[in-house]
Amino acid sequence: SDGGKGTHIWMIDSGFDQQHSGEFALKPIIEIEYQPNAGRYDTQSGHGTQVASCVSSWKYGVAKAAQLHVVAIGAKGPLRKAVQFVIDRVKKMESARPSGGKRQIRHVLQMSVTFLEPGALDEEMRAADEAGIVVVNAAGNGADNACHYSPASFTRKTRNILTVGSIGNKDQISKFSARGSCVNIFAPGEQVSVLKANGAVKKSFGTSFSSP
Repeated sequence: SDGGKGTHIWMIDSGFDQQHSGEFALKPIIEIEYQPNAGRYDTQSGHGTQVASCVSSWKYGVAKAAQLHVVAIGAKGPLRKAVQFVIDRVKKMESARPSGGKRQIRHVLQMSVTFLEPGALDEEMRAADEAGIVVVNAAGNGADNACHYSPASFTRKTRNILTVGSIGNKDQISKFSARGSCVNIFAPGEQVSVLKANGAVKKSFGTSFSSP
């Protein structure tokens, strides 16, 4: 595997604690902060730092050679606005390519969020799909049908939106994991080693850590 070389992963989450930057082969880029200091310290929840370590940290990441872009929305930031920001940035990057040149850059939008009503993010997901962005989203931890939530409800409309559920170390679906026809794939989501915002390491569980 190339470790995600040449891939840009856009993570919309609480933020990223930059004291962990040395744990990444490519230093994560803080693109925008919708809440002050969310992209520098991630003090509100630490969730984004944990997910980021699963994405591309040299020790715990699955795509160690990918470039991580952090869109820090804090605990309750403007998700729709953040998705549109990513779409606009990707379009700008792609427009800078020579006319007629073969597309080399791969873009992945990683999200660990759900809306309570299906279809709530359909417009944004359709726009991301049209922009050539692959969206990877956590299924949720409610042990229910992922189709009841957004953006999981959009996965049946395109191949470029993937919803990920959690399995344990015996490959069984985790008790907490959402499931159903809107879940495309399951990945380990129990006792996952992650970096904490305060500099330590911990074991976490949840579909947030399956989706990277």
